[in-house]
Amino acid sequence: MAKNKAKKKKKREAAGKKPVQKQQQITKDLSELGKHFKGNGQSNQEPKADKIKPFPGGSGETGTGNSDQDSGGISGNQVNKKPSSPEKNKSPQRPHHPPGPPTNAGHYYYVKGDAPGRDFGRRMDSFSIWQLLGTPEKPLDAIRIHGVAYHDFFRSPAATNSFDLTTTYPGLLVGTGYMHPIPPKEKEEAQGDFQSGFHFDWSTGLPVIPGSTVKGVLRSVFPKKGDSPKKGDSTEVIEEKHAYLSGILGDIIKQEIPDPAAFVEALEKALFVDRGSAYFDAYICGVPQYDRHEGKIFSEDYITPHKDDPFLDPIPLRFLKISPDVIFRFQFRLTTIEPGKISIKPGHLKEFFKTILTDFGIGAKRNTGFGALVEQTG
Repeated sequence: MAKNKAKKKKKREAAGKKPVQKQQQITKDLSELGKHFKGNGQSNQEPKADKIKPFPGGSGETGTGNSDQDSGGISGNQVNKKPSSPEKNKSPQRPHHPPGPPTNAGHYYYVKGDAPGRDFGRRMDSFSIWQLLGTPEKPLDAIRIHGVAYHDFFRSPAATNSFDLTTTYPGLLVGTGYMHPIPPKEKEEAQGDFQSGFHFDWSTGLPVIPGSTVKGVLRSVFPKKGDSPKKGDSTEVIEEKHAYLSGILGDIIKQEIPDPAAFVEALEKALFVDRGSAYFDAYICGVPQYDRHEGKIFSEDYITPHKDDPFLDPIPLRFLKISPDVIFRFQFRLTTIEPGKISIKPGHLKEFFKTILTDFGIGAKRNTGFGALVEQTG
């Protein structure tokens, strides 16, 4: 018993010393950190210039932060640096980096904005895809993102089928339901900000169409079941959808569908419930190549909500959209399925999905023409 009491006493004493030792170590670390920044005993002294390195940017690859040229300020190499003659300490020329925002459009749109006051990317529509990626102007096939070829960066290794579709006027809206800045009404200078959310790829900041959105649009064409007309489609709409879907696939496989209702139900289960099919993000694989719009993937538009009197102080709200003539590559993993004992191969499903997307479009505000897609010819 005496031995056990002695052991417990030692443990309590050791436990009491640990917080003191930890606090002493923290104090020591803070002291060392203060010496590093204070230098020769002077307070509030900025770190030495040779310890500061600018964020990477550059030729052929995207960076993840603001370059010196992007920020409009002086680089870290210029802070507190004594002037020297041109012959001495001549620094090598920096790689080409086009002027523009940070090399991540999503960061520029949601975080940095266009000025210290955060105007939330109000110049987004003026930049080309090369400026947004921070790379010299060249074909997308020649661009490398963090050392990876552009198409390889976005292409899913699991995709087995893909096709390209092009946006048309007025454009495409993706991610408008995301949070967006709402400036106060009295702030007149903020009325030019974009007043809608937008979806950007996390790594590059470029707009992509999420695979979940693609899957949702395709499945929305199938009959919606419910206990009441409010929760599901009416009998008339269900019959029209049966005829539409079975008619498309019947033309593709060149075979008549004997029981459209049973076939469509089995087809929906095979595509969206059973394992086998996968829907990946659609990415930009082509950009406008004409006049002043060359390479510009964004443009602006306005919506003007009215009160009771349509002529009484309308307030135009500016929102961002993907420009017409931007080409997206849709990619899928497809396998052979047999709904209703009818064999449908991946090539058939590819044409089936393409037809639905060109018929119904994708994204927000489709009832006003946005999100329309066409197949590129020639």
